[in-house]
Amino acid sequence: MSVSGKAVSPELSLKPGPAEPAWVKLASLVGMLLAVGILANGQAWRTLTTLWASSFTYAHGWLLAAVVLFLIYEVLPELQVTSRVSVGALGALAVAQLGVMFMGYAHVDIGQQVLLPVVLGLLLTTVYGWQGGRLLAFPLGYLWFAIPIWDSLIPWLQHLTVQANAVLLPLVGVDARIQGDQVAVPAGVFEVAGGCSGVHFFLVALSVSALYSYWRGDSLRGVLGSLGLAAGLALLTNWLRVFLIIVIGNATQMQTSLIHDHYWFGWGLFAGALLLYFALMSLWPSQPVSVPKALISDAKARGPVLVAGALLLIMLSGYGWLHEQGWSSVPASSKAAPVLNGPFAGPLLSDQDFYPVFVSPEVQRLATYQGPDSRVSYFRVAYRQQQTGKKLIGYGNSIVPEGWQVLSEVPRASGLAAGRGPAKVVEGTVADTTGQKWLIWYWYGVGSRWLTQPSAVRFWQGAQLWSRLAPSELSILATPCSAQCDAAQRTLGSFAAILADNGQLMTDRRSL
Repeated sequence: MSVSGKAVSPELSLKPGPAEPAWVKLASLVGMLLAVGILANGQAWRTLTTLWASSFTYAHGWLLAAVVLFLIYEVLPELQVTSRVSVGALGALAVAQLGVMFMGYAHVDIGQQVLLPVVLGLLLTTVYGWQGGRLLAFPLGYLWFAIPIWDSLIPWLQHLTVQANAVLLPLVGVDARIQGDQVAVPAGVFEVAGGCSGVHFFLVALSVSALYSYWRGDSLRGVLGSLGLAAGLALLTNWLRVFLIIVIGNATQMQTSLIHDHYWFGWGLFAGALLLYFALMSLWPSQPVSVPKALISDAKARGPVLVAGALLLIMLSGYGWLHEQGWSSVPASSKAAPVLNGPFAGPLLSDQDFYPVFVSPEVQRLATYQGPDSRVSYFRVAYRQQQTGKKLIGYGNSIVPEGWQVLSEVPRASGLAAGRGPAKVVEGTVADTTGQKWLIWYWYGVGSRWLTQPSAVRFWQGAQLWSRLAPSELSILATPCSAQCDAAQRTLGSFAAILADNGQLMTDRRSL
């Protein structure tokens, strides 16, 4: 063959270009799977990242997410030789995804967020087998350090901080009296609030320690020792921080700026604690755990399983989205307060003494009725779809008016005829702002069910994932009472029976 009169040797013949590096293909595939897993639960991820952007305690979430991506990148070469694909992981993935959707319907944000790394892990395990899932367990599980499961530690950490200062302050001659979360010294009173519990230091210390042990390849014993050392140093650092603020505040007659601005002061102390942690860990010899060699991969089987895993997530999330659109067909009409005559007459719209606090309800009604012996307030609130800042059981809601105090709560039988109203109610004794005692009965409704426990309400809200959509509501009866409240109990029982006889407790729960 010749071109322009010149011969072309076989060595110069056109050949395909160099193949794309295997790790590039692998990284693209893993990235695509992660993107599918995140997009399938976009609302839950948005809720989590909003928390990272708004909370000091979890502001490190963005940094942890970057670390997770780097850790996944580091194990890519080992994923190339992992064991066979896992159909069992595909079934587990379906269960985990349904769990995320269930928690979404129940609007348990933390439950959704805990399951997010599990969904991503099982999706990748479906394609790369259980050995691949084992390699990815720590990188994806590391996200749990940025999920608000740690807030439950705040009361415990507060208590430890207060008790530690109760011991430390007398050692330097500061007379301290402890009452709850307050420390009273001669110059003033310091409150060890939730932000002073040191939960952020504690959480960052654990996350740094876990990552350090992972990179060292420590055995379980080494990991536990590392975590224990980091946790202990974080606790001591926070105790020292609060101790120094109190001592300096007392010495300056509460004039030091540290009382109001001690954020960077705390982080300066914590930086010193981290340096001490790394110094001590350098003296602790690493004891790497032996890792068995991976089996040869079954690359040909990956394609169908990859498609099956991605389709499963897309189909389940699509079903959830379509099912949620049904909320638009649930009527939002509001029933007026029942008009009653006889033993209880009303409503008397002028009496608004009893008005519980609920945020952004779709229906909220209060009516007061005059009975033979006293007045009864009938309060009802309802929500259609549960959303952040707009749900029946949520932050900011209260079954009593602002400033009132709940003295006691006990479950009791309502005495109502079967099927005409709730068989059980919660009976509470409360006190208003003047000290006057009131007796209340309350119960929840989800669909056709009457409930008394918030956990049961959450469950049946979540169960609407695969059942008929219906709003959630709360009904409260309240009346003033004397010391024993026996007469008030009979009054509420009689009023509830009249409501049941008039069909007021048998509303079509698809209509608010």
